[in-house]
Amino acid sequence: PEDLKADVRSLVGWNVKEDELDPANAVEDRWLVIGQRIDDRGDIVTARTFLLGETSARIGLHLAFGVGAAPPTLLAVPGQAFRATVTFYPSATPLRVAVRPPIVPDGEATTISPATTLAVAVEDHAARLARNPFVGSWPIIIGDVVPVLRGDQLLVRDVEGTALSLVTAGVAPRLLAISGGHPMLLVAEWDGAWLRPLAAFADGRLA
Repeated sequence: PEDLKADVRSLVGWNVKEDELDPANAVEDRWLVIGQRIDDRGDIVTARTFLLGETSARIGLHLAFGVGAAPPTLLAVPGQAFRATVTFYPSATPLRVAVRPPIVPDGEATTISPATTLAVAVEDHAARLARNPFVGSWPIIIGDVVPVLRGDQLLVRDVEGTALSLVTAGVAPRLLAISGGHPMLLVAEWDGAWLRPLAAFADGRLA
């Protein structure tokens, strides 16, 4: 299928330029910045900014690159919101976006929805892999989870009693402090085996 061909082309380095993106894949919305990860691998620094459309409920991933001494230009920081039109790159499982100017700052993210359960997140990822076997980690929003420690392993447990492991226990003190033993909303990447936390939402703010 054409959309899966686009994923294979991307994997081998045949990338679509922003001005070649199909306008039919554009979404205008108020976008909430729900997470950000900076990957520094020597000469190239990649800023991954995760967006959630307030009305569309679409999740997008914006990539910015820095080379050498020039850092990547960040689109925004977690917790902020802006209005803009984003265009999704072709894919069997569209995620990466290009953001077209103008970008209009619009306050902060005070609510985040919709959220899913851990069991549904696992089922959705299996369905995603069936459509696109090249999918790696995927951003998810999980509602009402509580971080718990089992020995040296940090997990999050939801209201249904399902628990999944987090990739590092190094964030345990912060997550436990944010939660205070109460359910919170967690933004994380799920790769089918581990959760990598990006942000937590509690008491009306993103941490």
